[in-house]
Amino acid sequence: MSEKQSKKSQQLLLQIAKSIHRTSNLERIWQQTARDLGSGLGASRCIIY
Repeated sequence: MSEKQSKKSQQLLLQIAKSIHRTSNLERIWQQTARDLGSGLGASRCIIY
């Protein structure tokens, strides 16, 4: 993994962590996490099992 990809991954994880801390609603946490991961990875769909 290049330094640029590593930095992007770290930023994505930080963004997800901030989203989780903003709410206690588990459904909203999963939805936001899937959205952020999909966006960060350039995916049109993202499913978390």
